[in-house]
Amino acid sequence: MLCISKGLYILVFEVDRDVCTAVGSLGYVCFSRGIYGYVGSAKGIGGIESRVKHHLDKYKKKCRWHIDYLTIRDEVKILYIVFSETMDLNEEDIVNEILRENCWGIAIRGFGSTDKKTPSHLFKCRCDYSACIDRLKHVFIGIGLEPHVNVFM
Repeated sequence: MLCISKGLYILVFEVDRDVCTAVGSLGYVCFSRGIYGYVGSAKGIGGIESRVKHHLDKYKKKCRWHIDYLTIRDEVKILYIVFSETMDLNEEDIVNEILRENCWGIAIRGFGSTDKKTPSHLFKCRCDYSACIDRLKHVFIGIGLEPHVNVFM
């Protein structure tokens, strides 16, 4: 699947129709149809491969992270993961770079970032699809990392 162990990633997924759902501590949240990117890290046991397998699993026993409440939904299809190996940088480094991108905007404040200083870890694509993926690669390059892309479509 992925030939990398620990690092940072952006999970790119499509919400194929408007959906409202409970999202843990955020309460009831609505997501409009579109392409989203979720910023995460996987620096523990199993690394990125293990984390992506968790995200791909539609039948989680328990929703642990905000993103779990979305990835279990039939309306959500994971398309890509953009990732890079690093133990030095963290999600905030990627988020701060995404905040400078015109093609991405904050989707839900506080999503995935209740324990962080950044406003959100969930962003929505505001440009055409290919431009959004290209901009995510530039986000990694902008913080000195080599981006890799894995396709799930």
